[in-house]
Amino acid sequence: MTYTCNFCGEREYSLLYQGKGLVRCGNCGLISLLTIPGDNEVRELYDKEYSTGESFNQFYANLSVVRKSEAALRLRSLGKLAQGRELLDVGSGMGYFVEAAIERGWDAQGVEISEKALALQKDRALPIFHSSFELFEPGKLYDVVTLWAMLEHAVDPRGMLEKTYKLLKPGGILVIETGDISSHNAQRDGANWRMFYIAGHLYFFSGACLDMVLDAIGFTVLETHLDKWVEHSLMQNRAQDSVLIANSVLPQRVVRMMSYLKSYVNRGAASLGLGDVMIKIAQKPQIPHAE
Repeated sequence: MTYTCNFCGEREYSLLYQGKGLVRCGNCGLISLLTIPGDNEVRELYDKEYSTGESFNQFYANLSVVRKSEAALRLRSLGKLAQGRELLDVGSGMGYFVEAAIERGWDAQGVEISEKALALQKDRALPIFHSSFELFEPGKLYDVVTLWAMLEHAVDPRGMLEKTYKLLKPGGILVIETGDISSHNAQRDGANWRMFYIAGHLYFFSGACLDMVLDAIGFTVLETHLDKWVEHSLMQNRAQDSVLIANSVLPQRVVRMMSYLKSYVNRGAASLGLGDVMIKIAQKPQIPHAE
């Protein structure tokens, strides 16, 4: 089997967890599937996820309330870092982050490859383009580009990061949310880590590995922190059904309050080194003014 590391080009690898089809690069340590599917296969996996709810999304009956509440907190933090309000959300899914950003005064757009995901948000007429990111040519630059739970799905994650760099204005901000395979929770779970079982996950990153490639592309990493301890705990303990029941019977205002509470609990857990998802914020350098 021919192997070439997406991040560093190394051809040597070692197997990780016998029978899982996972390999670790012999040079930079990037972990991936040994066989990466093609673009069409990945598109089918996306559509399957949105049709059958194979991710944690299926356990939120009031998904829009949960996702938009989470987005509000994230946008508040981003507003302190961004120099402007032009934002691109890559892999927009059902569009809740884009919608929340627009409601808060951002000039937000999205790009999404899944037709089924777009169909689920078509009545809201959001500015989300149907395209693969590789073929997306917006004709403009952005102050912020977000990759929420997106990079692990990319056939070419380094290429995605390089294109993101090109689409950012000088001083622009990149936000990545992805599983952290080096986290305490992921290391403890080993071969049973939940991220290995979500449809379409092709790559599994450590913070150090991402830092290496971001630095090589030209980014400066500003911040890295953990997240999603609550989600991890529920899924690893097979307690997701309790979330579905709660969200089905509780009023939206209560669901919204619980969503905010979940975010704050996740932040507290992160300070203790708990959680299996990292959020990494990086910046494209300013270009010096011409003399």
